[in-house]
Amino acid sequence: MQRGKDVQQVEMEQPQQESILLSLLTARGARGRDAKAFAHATAESQVALSQRPVSRSANIPVNTQEPGFLEVFPRVASRPPRLLQELEALLVDRLRTADKAACTTVLLPKDRDPRMAANLALDSHRQVFAAFVQGFSTYTSLLSRIQAEFEAALGEGVRCAAENVAVRVALGREAERREVAEREAREKIMAEEYEFRRAAFAALQETRERTARLLKRAAVAEKDLEAARAEEARLRVRVGTLATTAARLHTQQQADAAWAATPISASVAPLVVGPLTKEDAAFLEAEYTSAHPGAVPGSPTHSPTARSGAVHALGGQLG
Repeated sequence: MQRGKDVQQVEMEQPQQESILLSLLTARGARGRDAKAFAHATAESQVALSQRPVSRSANIPVNTQEPGFLEVFPRVASRPPRLLQELEALLVDRLRTADKAACTTVLLPKDRDPRMAANLALDSHRQVFAAFVQGFSTYTSLLSRIQAEFEAALGEGVRCAAENVAVRVALGREAERREVAEREAREKIMAEEYEFRRAAFAALQETRERTARLLKRAAVAEKDLEAARAEEARLRVRVGTLATTAARLHTQQQADAAWAATPISASVAPLVVGPLTKEDAAFLEAEYTSAHPGAVPGSPTHSPTARSGAVHALGGQLG
């Protein structure tokens, strides 16, 4: 229980420590900008003093190689300080060495132990900061105290982390046990639902196939319906034509029945009507001419229609 409270307290103090570190880094950046401005002004002052033709003073050196000249500051703003170059080179070399030391395998340099890499990188930055402190003999005491405070805070954090190792191990084991239980529960649920899923998938597949067959039948039925409609329209036209023909035949039948009821039909019915011979045609022509003495060949009264009517009338008279 006490360890849990310690863990909670450490977790609550961690954001505070991070905010303190962030404020310190921000202040350090501001001091860095002020230091750069001071370095630029100092470099210009040194250059101006070195170019003076007057007699040199014992406190202000003219030659840049003489003791007392601020060589750590650049004389030109575009050139970084020599100390900064050396510290950057040292940091790069230490980080490269730490990166190689953190590799877990030889064949795969990308496989690294994250904790070892973090510790080695922190030690590399510590060495570079120590070299930076040693580079300023005037500010060594102040920077050493700052470094000691940071080291003490870091050691306290490491001590707290070491005290909570057992809690972390227990939490890690509990997380692993929970993951295993969750995985087993998922596998059990999947195994129990396998048959149901398989049956549901089979039913779904059967429904899809039945739907496809019904769609094909519907398409065929649509085509048959269109053909039936076309056939119905054709039959309607045919029925209309047959109705007209039937009406005409009925009218003709009534006319034939009326003619059969006349007295002349009894004498005409036994006659055998054959093809009209030349002699009959000449006889009928002569009869027609005698019946119409004023008829001129080629006139309307001498037309085939008029002759046909006359022949029928003559037939009636003969009957």
